[in-house]
Amino acid sequence: MSTDHPLGLAGHVRACLFDLDGVLTETAKVAEGSPDDPPDARTINGLGNAKNELVLAKIKHDGVEAYAGSVGYVKAVRATACWART
Repeated sequence: MSTDHPLGLAGHVRACLFDLDGVLTETAKVAEGSPDDPPDARTINGLGNAKNELVLAKIKHDGVEAYAGSVGYVKAVRATACWART
């Protein structure tokens, strides 16, 4: 992918697609690959794995902020009979 575009896409690209993992691709030029593709593989799965490594590194470095509403929701779900602990 070219670095002349803010998102790393070739300059002629005017549309793009996000898959369910948030991978930005020129789908006509990038093969799907397989889930175990290394992060440097030029495939959709490789891009997804690279994105996951970046996100996990950022979380490890910066941590995450828990939202009070989310914490309350989890506590409420755990307090109900529908919560199944395995």
